[in-house]
Amino acid sequence: MLTATIPFGARGYKHIPKEVRTNWEPNSLPCIFTGYAGTNQYRVLVNRKIHITRDFDLAKVTPKPTTSTDNEQYVPV
Repeated sequence: MLTATIPFGARGYKHIPKEVRTNWEPNSLPCIFTGYAGTNQYRVLVNRKIHITRDFDLAKVTPKPTTSTDNEQYVPV
């Protein structure tokens, strides 16, 4: 059963296994979700290449706060 769907184009991070990276390399790479590749697998875009991974975390997106100037510029027609 699919409990949550990930929207196409969502930003996230692909985990890099400890065996592959050295001490000073990052733990994950920023990427863009492009779809599903199978059971528990995700297609992500990393540096203009498609990777298939099981370790994908969505980035938290905070909503843009609205300001009073945004509301004052709107003129209904």
